[in-house]
Amino acid sequence: MRALCDEGLLYPVHGMGTFAGRRPTQTDHVLLFIHEGGPHDTSTRQGFEERLSALGAISISMSIEEAERQWQLGCLPRVQGLWDPSFNPEQQLNFGSTLGLPTVGFDWRIDPRWSDSVRFDDVQGGMAATQHLLAIGIRSIVFLGVHADDASSDHLNWSARRAEGYLAALSAVGLERTATVLLPEELIWRESVIDPSDYFAMGVALGLRTPALPDRSAIVAANDLLAYGFISGSLQAGVPPEAILPMIGFDNHQVAFGNLLSSMSLPWNELGRVAADILFLRVSEIVTGPRVPVTELVPMIQITRLSSQRGWLLRAPALLDALRRATSESDITVGTAL
Repeated sequence: MRALCDEGLLYPVHGMGTFAGRRPTQTDHVLLFIHEGGPHDTSTRQGFEERLSALGAISISMSIEEAERQWQLGCLPRVQGLWDPSFNPEQQLNFGSTLGLPTVGFDWRIDPRWSDSVRFDDVQGGMAATQHLLAIGIRSIVFLGVHADDASSDHLNWSARRAEGYLAALSAVGLERTATVLLPEELIWRESVIDPSDYFAMGVALGLRTPALPDRSAIVAANDLLAYGFISGSLQAGVPPEAILPMIGFDNHQVAFGNLLSSMSLPWNELGRVAADILFLRVSEIVTGPRVPVTELVPMIQITRLSSQRGWLLRAPALLDALRRATSESDITVGTAL
């Protein structure tokens, strides 16, 4: 039923039931998507717009600069709410606060008086990644993280949540005593912005100082770039390619030498759909009573690739050669594959 509603073949009416056909357009339900030109804008916008269309609402999309300019000139269409998936906590939700509109942001909740949030379910992702390795018979699994033990950095708390899921999955099968979480001796980030090269560099540092792990082990890495950096550091430290362990990362990161790393994919279009649902409930006044902020979690999707097998790096000579020589993430993510 939900899939048919998503496709616009059915539509629900609160308190009445579900009906065939497309919901009549409700011109007073106009919702704004704020884009920032990031790599996931297209997917999040598509999910947002498709969901609102199925619900019979109207969507518009523009940058925060254009939205503010039109608002100051009195030209901005009358909107009832906005979805601002910006990664910049200083920008995110400020425009919605200025206009006093219901707002959905990504992860951060700046002002609970009018802001809800949606984010990926990092705990579920950490559990699913670990369960994938357990399902193929591995019983010794190491987690590579990029957070501090005291979780002092909000910018990296997703890594701590993924580690939490890893620990929960091991505990569920009685292997909690085998858990090993490896963290960088020094976290790297530039002010509030973390560059992809930071993750790669932290992975290299972990690989250089970590002795060869038991050959029946496997790795869950907090993200793909950390995993690639760890492989590069391990190779530089003298670990032979055949000893590089099976591993799974996160984010489904594209590299120049082909996607070979198993990864937990982040469904950005679903993030947009969930944000649309939250806003639609707000502006339709289906959610009543005291204003309580909502945080919705979107599950990740497992993508199984070559790195789920033992000896996998030997079967990817182009990537192996690149990682042997890599000094930064740009050495594997930019350029033409061999």
